[in-house]
Amino acid sequence: MADQQTPIVVKFGGSSFIELPAYRRVARHLSELAHDEGRPVVAVVSGMSGSTGRLLEAARDVDPDLEPHVQDQVLATAEIVSVGLLRAALHAEGVRATDLWAPHIGMRRIASGPVIAVDRRRLLDALVGKTVAVVAGGQALDSDGRIVMFGRNSSDLTAVAVAAAVGADQCQIYSDVDGVYTADPHVVPGARLMPELSYAQCAAMSSSGAKVLHAGAVRLAEVHGIDIVCASLTPDGAVTGSVIGAGRGLAAVVGDRRTQVFRFVGASADDALERARACGVVGVTVVQGDETIHCFAGQQGDVAAALRRAGIDALAVSGLGLLSVVQPDGQTEHTAVGVDSLDGAVRDLHVHLHGDSAATTRWPAPKRRSNHSGLLLSARRAEG
Repeated sequence: MADQQTPIVVKFGGSSFIELPAYRRVARHLSELAHDEGRPVVAVVSGMSGSTGRLLEAARDVDPDLEPHVQDQVLATAEIVSVGLLRAALHAEGVRATDLWAPHIGMRRIASGPVIAVDRRRLLDALVGKTVAVVAGGQALDSDGRIVMFGRNSSDLTAVAVAAAVGADQCQIYSDVDGVYTADPHVVPGARLMPELSYAQCAAMSSSGAKVLHAGAVRLAEVHGIDIVCASLTPDGAVTGSVIGAGRGLAAVVGDRRTQVFRFVGASADDALERARACGVVGVTVVQGDETIHCFAGQQGDVAAALRRAGIDALAVSGLGLLSVVQPDGQTEHTAVGVDSLDGAVRDLHVHLHGDSAATTRWPAPKRRSNHSGLLLSARRAEG
């Protein structure tokens, strides 16, 4: 149970930093939050929107066969720069702050899984005499002391791990979206904001390709009994959102056009999927007509390469996306749908489940890169 001395833990995603003045806006919010609550704040931050993608493009331009540990060290710079800019903004606001990377607080990856351990004492010591500690998200140290990254949305995982380390019973995750909806509001104008939903439903939505929270972060929050508030910081400073915890949501429809689809050759599906999971990719089996295919939702990197490492003979299937219905208890039904008709299928299914309701909340603007996300490199790709 958190007490009045327990730090408040918040996380700001890359979409919070589209323009440089946004760092000052976030700094003011953190200052007000610490003042109003009378407690220090730990703010976990992602790299500014688009920076990770641009760094990855540049690194692969230099070496198409980029080694994983080199890739991680390149990508970690996006969060490190964002941490520095937010600390600078806090200083400009007169706030006593410190910046922390994985080595500073003993943030380590446990084995090869997406679970991290944080040194509670080092984190709390870093806060002594400070109002805000700004922590680089998505990174930890491996057994050799190298920085490793956990992939897309992994700053969520850092934030929940930090909340668990300091004994917080809540973790606030800020992005450009008001909360968790019954469908992607960019696709379904009548999607409903869910004021609350269960850990199981949120994790299942994420695993089905929904751009919500990191599934590992949700599972870690459940283990430690931490409520996640998925929220948006409005221009007037008001906070709206969804609480992920013990509550009950509504049936949600997820369409994922990024899904990588394969047909396994001469292998048991259960055994192959287990071996694939050991190599870092998670898939589901879908029966389509008289054939069985295997779908790997979301941005899981090069699934084909992971399957080769797992010794799985697989044939890629093109042109399909994953359509999923996720119930409030996390039970999920998956269907493969042609990518060109996926958005329409999501809208039709959402109407079937919830009716043709009108939008009742403000919708987020389309995703875009920050104009400053090429800060560490030329925006122009290497030639020759």
